[in-house]
Amino acid sequence: MVRQIVYRNISRNNLINYHRQIGEAIEIIYSSSLPNYYDELANHFTIANDSQKALYYSRLAGQKAKENYAHDHAIKYFENALKFEDNIEKIFNLKLELIDTFIVIGNYSKAIEQLEACIRINPNAHQVYQKYGKVCENTGEYQKSLAMYETGVKLTIGTNAVYYFQADIAWLYTRMGKYKEAFKECEKILKERSRLSKQVLGDVFMIIGVIDLRLGKLDKAESEFKKALKIRASSGDKKRIAACYLDIGISYADRFNFKMAKQSYEKALAIYQEIGYQEGILLAYNNLGALHASQDLNAAENYYLKALGNAKLIGARRTLTYLFNNLAGIEFNLMMFDEVLENYKQALKIAKEINFHEGIIFANLGLSEIHREKQKHKQGQRFLNAALREAVQMKMKYLNIDCMKEQIEYLLLDGQIKKAEKLVKKIVIQSKIESIMAYKVDIFIYQAKIKAEQKQFKKAHNYLNKAYTLVKPLGDQRLQGQILYLKGVTYKKERKLKDSMQMLVKASRFFKKIGNLRYLDYIEKEIGTTRI
Repeated sequence: MVRQIVYRNISRNNLINYHRQIGEAIEIIYSSSLPNYYDELANHFTIANDSQKALYYSRLAGQKAKENYAHDHAIKYFENALKFEDNIEKIFNLKLELIDTFIVIGNYSKAIEQLEACIRINPNAHQVYQKYGKVCENTGEYQKSLAMYETGVKLTIGTNAVYYFQADIAWLYTRMGKYKEAFKECEKILKERSRLSKQVLGDVFMIIGVIDLRLGKLDKAESEFKKALKIRASSGDKKRIAACYLDIGISYADRFNFKMAKQSYEKALAIYQEIGYQEGILLAYNNLGALHASQDLNAAENYYLKALGNAKLIGARRTLTYLFNNLAGIEFNLMMFDEVLENYKQALKIAKEINFHEGIIFANLGLSEIHREKQKHKQGQRFLNAALREAVQMKMKYLNIDCMKEQIEYLLLDGQIKKAEKLVKKIVIQSKIESIMAYKVDIFIYQAKIKAEQKQFKKAHNYLNKAYTLVKPLGDQRLQGQILYLKGVTYKKERKLKDSMQMLVKASRFFKKIGNLRYLDYIEKEIGTTRI
């Protein structure tokens, strides 16, 4: 307020002179520590209409803000620099800086605006197509992403840059579930091994590892990740070394080896913290949260909240959708239903704003589940249908499987057992390609639920026993508790009340360890209505 009053009483010419003088004084007095004053200098010389210095310091202030993950400030100064820059090549480079910043914060529409501008400036700049491909990949527009990478291949054929695009294509195929195509791309790249940079070679082994991971070849996946780790360690690329530890952690988590998974995630986290890579820190916290979700809900919640706080600070909107979804899943089991609804809605809102299809699907599935839990089936099915529409568009197997699992729950509630059985068979067919332990357990559980509804109790217990045999040696507290709970409910349906009570009490011990209030509530209701 005081500043505005003072400004009104200073003439425009005097104001320009004062800001120039202040800027010049800072340059002299703080010459040895000038980087600390880039933003102030940019502001002073902008008001002073000194285009040369305003441009110079705005660019430096933008780069410094970008390095410090102050993304809003980075955007402000890069955009300010563009007002003063008239060299077309430097305009192009400033726009690339802006694109990187918009991608990090998930402002994909703004990133695309700048990408289109860069293509108009230089339609043969291959780096633009790589960034454009990444944006489309992040939003789930995989065909468009593939077209961008293929354009990059055409532009870089005969140069070493082509291998980066081929690796991008291999990774894209992996994300799309096209594992044969992905592996062929990797093989093609490895034939030129003598020409590959360490970065590309490490990336290729990482991609092969992820393919093996999705196909259930967990030991082979770990071996590929360790090859990548060795290559990246030799080049000192700490950011990519940490990424290796994250994927090694995932390979352990998929084998339910929580101790080794935690160690790997913590190694990744320590490296990301050492180099100050905020996006990596968020990923490590998110993975640690997911790991603890089956062991200790309060610990999982704490990891997600840490990550959420950081994601909000740096404006990482794509990561925010994952975190709001994951946090809602934890709060659902803690029976914090108001918070659950709010977080799923936040995830859905952000996912829609940035056109992030996977985030839209996960949020809609979460909202479907919470409405189903609250007996609001019509509302829940509307969210499920919205998720299904997105999943059909995405054409990704694991998303379709997640949607089908939620469909089965509604069919069982409506007594449409044959339709539920057909969907389980579909899941069996689709999950043959992606040999993931969690899918096998889910299939046994759904087969058991269906047989229990058909009063084929012996078969129901047989499926639940198969599921329990898979998870018991792996130490997953949540799944063990869930299977024992379902055995208790099945025994109750067949009037074997002592057996039912025994299973429910066993299940409650697991859920007490985890802190899963939702299942403890289910168990309490089942025991309360059991009369021996």
